[in-house]
Amino acid sequence: MPSLASAQQSVASDRSPARLAKRAKAKTKTKTKRPSKKALKKEPKIVPDVAYLRTQLETEGFSKGFIKQVLKTYEPKGYEEVLRLNTILYLKKSDYHGIQVTDQAAKEVRQFSEKNKVALEKAQAAYKVPSEVIASLLFIESRFGKTIGNYHIPSVYLHIIQAPKKNVQDYLLSQTYRYTDSITETDKQEILARTERKAAWAMGELKALEKVYSWKWDIGSGFRGSFSGAFGMPQFLPSSYIKWSRSMNPPAQPNLDDAADAIQSVGHYLSDHGWKTEKADSQVPALMKYNNSKDYAKAILSLAEKIDSRSMASE
Repeated sequence: MPSLASAQQSVASDRSPARLAKRAKAKTKTKTKRPSKKALKKEPKIVPDVAYLRTQLETEGFSKGFIKQVLKTYEPKGYEEVLRLNTILYLKKSDYHGIQVTDQAAKEVRQFSEKNKVALEKAQAAYKVPSEVIASLLFIESRFGKTIGNYHIPSVYLHIIQAPKKNVQDYLLSQTYRYTDSITETDKQEILARTERKAAWAMGELKALEKVYSWKWDIGSGFRGSFSGAFGMPQFLPSSYIKWSRSMNPPAQPNLDDAADAIQSVGHYLSDHGWKTEKADSQVPALMKYNNSKDYAKAILSLAEKIDSRSMASE
């Protein structure tokens, strides 16, 4: 057991001028400023590195057929944008989801619910997730398939696995002005750490994509979705599709562009992530497993409540 004297010495060391200065530096905010037009021309430019991609994919043990397929259809377009959105967009603080809860949104969700009543009732019975929650989530995610995104899914992941490259990290640090007025040294370290985490995550999604490719999926230029690589009406990732997608008519393979299958899949996902209708404190955490944003979860619950109250009032 340490002596009192050694404990006091440790505390004193922790409060040393050098330690305190280091902590202060980490918390000191550096203002970010949009560069002038002249400076923008001198900003670091980055381009995809196909040789790097091939090496990474071969090192990770992907099949030759899959590597050939994804590199053949790789789209360099959107490279910088996808990297920014997946690594530094988090710096922007806004309640994007809350503003979507409107009377018009409620009207559209009710119309969708009436049109897909059978599928919603089946999902609610099977997974114990209210139909208005499932319908509200599908509205927030993609407006029932109207806004699924136009990014080539495999290319998104190939972009992101290049994030830890030094020139890419330097580029991302130079772009923070787009999303925040100031950053700290701690923020900079977090951005660098995120490039590593995001690259590892993207590699995992490519593994899942390789699996569905083995099921004869067409992952060519027509396979489109969000900047984070999500697709279909419920905006599932490839790994989410493999584990949680469900068909309205099994054993048919789920089609996430189909409303009935999307409804079953969302119900299954939320149920498997702890949704309990009778336990209010389970609902936000379950929704945040779908999208790690409290604003997102609250928006879905608010929209669902709007639907539920309107339905009850009309009965």
